[in-house]
Amino acid sequence: GHGIYLNLSAVPLRARNMTPVEIMMSESQERMLLCVRQGSEERIKKLFEKWDLDACVVGHVIDSSYVKIEWEGKQIAEIPVEPLTRGAPLYDRPRQPPLGSSEYISQARDRFSPAGKTSLGTQACDLLTQNHARKASVTSFETYSESPSGNRPHPLYVTVSGENWNSPNIVNRNWVMEQFDSMVGTRTIVGDFDSYLIRVRENNSILALSMVSREELVAQNPFKGGKRIIEEAYAKLCCTGARPLALTNCLNFGNPQVPEMMWQLEQAILGMSRAAKSLEVPVVSGNVSLYNETQGSPILPTPVVVMLGLLEPGQKYVERVFQDEADEIYFLEGVTAVSAQSIRNLIQENVIKSARCVGKEGFMYHLVHSCKKFGAAVNLSEPASCHPEEAQPIEGSILIILTVNTEKKEIFEQFLDQKNIFFQKIGTVSGQDLIIESKEHFSRTDLKNIYSKGLEAFL
Repeated sequence: GHGIYLNLSAVPLRARNMTPVEIMMSESQERMLLCVRQGSEERIKKLFEKWDLDACVVGHVIDSSYVKIEWEGKQIAEIPVEPLTRGAPLYDRPRQPPLGSSEYISQARDRFSPAGKTSLGTQACDLLTQNHARKASVTSFETYSESPSGNRPHPLYVTVSGENWNSPNIVNRNWVMEQFDSMVGTRTIVGDFDSYLIRVRENNSILALSMVSREELVAQNPFKGGKRIIEEAYAKLCCTGARPLALTNCLNFGNPQVPEMMWQLEQAILGMSRAAKSLEVPVVSGNVSLYNETQGSPILPTPVVVMLGLLEPGQKYVERVFQDEADEIYFLEGVTAVSAQSIRNLIQENVIKSARCVGKEGFMYHLVHSCKKFGAAVNLSEPASCHPEEAQPIEGSILIILTVNTEKKEIFEQFLDQKNIFFQKIGTVSGQDLIIESKEHFSRTDLKNIYSKGLEAFL
């Protein structure tokens, strides 16, 4: 392993006469420690000076298994690295699964589910439910056909119009995004993507950022839910065309002194760790917010993940809304985060023209919001084409809606066969209206009304 030489005399201080102990123990959200390539120090300093930020060299990596600390020209401490890293003590508090967990999970789902199922659009939802009545993950780890909490609808049942679209959980959030001036620095790439895109002019590359939180899944099964949010963040980057690089997180939980809450925290972290290691995406930072309660009731376990991806100079990226008339629309089930990487490759090969992950809002929500530029004719009951019968959807797998140029659909379907991904061709991009099963017709005006119902109306 390696160690660190640290010169505390070089650390910028906000107060005079601070002691070495105070410097080592001080905490500030505005101070970051970077490890940069030797020889690039002046370049880093100039970058920080541009933004009026202090930056200085405070130490370097050494060929030793110790952290060596210097103050005013004297070595004042020598600490072994192992006890601070791999040998650090674990926070081993009492923990146990929630007693009466089924009731707890039901309450968690009730808090998430939109209130009431309206008639308009339900037939299309029911057709989709009947056609996919098997285990997969939309907002539940149970079967599509089950309504998790009695009369309340499963989030897959969110309909095309009606009260559900007025829920603050799913209304248009553009009002929030528009508070930020995207023209500042002119680096933000404006569009409707599954990730946020920022130009890096210095080398003509593009950074992509995806953010995922699935508190309702973590409440049902903390391990699977924690694993899922990493995989979904990964897949969202791939659906844009970016290569995932690294992630950070914020873990928001209740009181860890309560064994059930400590169990949630542990299991969610284990699930997140399993997925990050499997996908070889390093966790480069993160923070924790515990003891979150409202009137004595804990919040839902809410880990939030932000993942960073990269588009190399000249690489292609796609939006998540339908792009051109006559494009074929596919619904993919059984997509793992690993196979999502192959979808990224098809984007680079101009086979896929739009792609989006189906999030907590459910399939119908994402289908409708794919129709911002063009409408679609969709058939959910009788697939025009699908994977052979031996292909089985994977529990907890990623669901994706995408479009393909009709001239390249054979290449696309052969690729899915090779990857053992279940797919269904559900329709064609056409006109301005959304037509489902030739029975339900939603005009461009209907769709615009849905998009215009913004979060600002609730504030």
